[in-house]
Amino acid sequence: MTNEVKCRQVGNSSGVTFKKETLEAAGIKNGDALLVEVEAGKITLSKADSDHADAMGALDTCMGRYGKTLQALAK
Repeated sequence: MTNEVKCRQVGNSSGVTFKKETLEAAGIKNGDALLVEVEAGKITLSKADSDHADAMGALDTCMGRYGKTLQALAK
């Protein structure tokens, strides 16, 4: 299923709305937590699994704190 949506101003932020059918097809309901991944000009949303979200949060913290060290070690 592919739909085109527009990014709109919502207060000081931006937002997108989805058709009910799109959310149903993805198994997402209003109030569900979503995992947002941004890479190479693409935003991917998926229903957050609390364990996965916790792990990704820990990874983000680690990369923020030790990113330069990890890059140097990878050489």
